[in-house]
Amino acid sequence: MNNPPRGQHSPNAPRRRRRPQPIPNTRAQPVVRSVKDYFIMFRERWYYGLLAALIVAGGIAAYQMTRPPVYATSTTLIFEPPTQVLDIRPVGPALVGDTINLATHIEQLQSGSFRNFVAASFTPEEVELIRAPYLDPELAPGEQLSVEAILATSIEIAERRDTPILEIRAFHRSPEAAKLIADRYASRYIEYNLARAESGANSALVFLEEEERKLRKQYEEAQQRLQDYREKYNTVSLLENQNVIAARLEAISNERNEAKNERLELESALRQVEAFQKEGRDLTGIRYIADFRGVAELQARLNDLQAERALLEQRYLERHPRMIENAQAIE
Repeated sequence: MNNPPRGQHSPNAPRRRRRPQPIPNTRAQPVVRSVKDYFIMFRERWYYGLLAALIVAGGIAAYQMTRPPVYATSTTLIFEPPTQVLDIRPVGPALVGDTINLATHIEQLQSGSFRNFVAASFTPEEVELIRAPYLDPELAPGEQLSVEAILATSIEIAERRDTPILEIRAFHRSPEAAKLIADRYASRYIEYNLARAESGANSALVFLEEEERKLRKQYEEAQQRLQDYREKYNTVSLLENQNVIAARLEAISNERNEAKNERLELESALRQVEAFQKEGRDLTGIRYIADFRGVAELQARLNDLQAERALLEQRYLERHPRMIENAQAIE
């Protein structure tokens, strides 16, 4: 029997059906990566990230090393709620502003008008001390930074949480200038508030004097009407009205005297502050400031820390952690 040659089919042999071939899916399938895949990619390329981090860190370090050092210092202000001069009850509910509003003090300390007020108090020598570290030899004298511009970027006001204390922080390239700016901000704000209190006492005094004149005029008119009534009807009525007016007049006179005494005390305190500043003495030596709530406790705490520092200086160097912790507590 002859077999058909390879590649040819016998005409009598049954033909096999071809199976349909699957059509390939040409759509892009989402790539699913496991944690192991990411770990392998990181292991193969981690040195690129390390090299980039070293370059960025080196650039930042070089930039910081080329910048001049900046020194920081701080001082604190303690506030108490204002006392009421006149016995006048407000109409309506009490407002939040009736208590200590430290946000108002912060806005005043950060305002441009108060910054100019502080800048105007510096002597020519102090102005030179503040401006010297920021002088640029490539700029003309009129293009150099002014004291106001330096103060605008050198002061930070912070509130100590749950206390009536504000912290004035000063930053400057000169440690002496930083201390000068912080102390001057505090002293000028004390003077500013004393001046406002004195102005308020003067306004109260003017108001009380005007009230006294009005009541005196009413009293005299009532006296004249009483006299006329007595002459006309020969009686002694209206005495009760006269007594009420006289009592009110006496009360107004007493309030005026109290306001006058308070103004004199404020003027005396202001003169003491100015004298202590000229002599470079500690302002806590003034009774008006020392009587503030918390000042005595803070002063006692400061004395304890200074005594502790004297003992630590006998045992440790200046950069010792306990010495640094003590210095931060004193600041």
